[in-house]
Amino acid sequence: MSTKKYVAIGILALIAIVIAAIAFFQSHPLTPSSSGNSAEVVLAKTYTSALNGFSFNYPDTYVLREQSSSIVSSVILNREKDIPLPPNSDGPPTITVDVYPNATGTPLGEWLTANGARSNFTLPNTASRATTVASGTPAMGYLWEGLYTGLSIAFQHKGNVIIFTGTYNSPSDQIVEDFEGIVASIMLK
Repeated sequence: MSTKKYVAIGILALIAIVIAAIAFFQSHPLTPSSSGNSAEVVLAKTYTSALNGFSFNYPDTYVLREQSSSIVSSVILNREKDIPLPPNSDGPPTITVDVYPNATGTPLGEWLTANGARSNFTLPNTASRATTVASGTPAMGYLWEGLYTGLSIAFQHKGNVIIFTGTYNSPSDQIVEDFEGIVASIMLK
């Protein structure tokens, strides 16, 4: 097969991936959904990070905990029904918010690629990448496969890369709607 045919096939494959990404993010808006799979999402609690300049609302059926290291500050949301976490397990699907310093101001796409082990942006099964908006700020949304399926929304704010991630087993899981509601409620300060 000639080089021109390989290039043409590559371009067609890229176009198909872009179309799939657009279709996914159009069918999964960053607003609370009412797919009929479950009760309407009620975001009764608010988390605020004054240091990092953001807040979001989340359902009162979740337990929130924070943890930090020299590399990342994280907010982890587990459903009450999944607490306590099973010992020696990978745990249930969760919603996380990870805040990474980006003192050099590296552009978002470059940062996500360079930090693929943290962002899951470079996993071999990562698909459906698309630009989107979180609280009026340009963002990158992407779907990835690992232990669970994950949907991540990443954006830059106040010298940080902030990544909201929801992991799930099936797109019809309640956690997907909860995640969409949380992302839609993000407020930047």
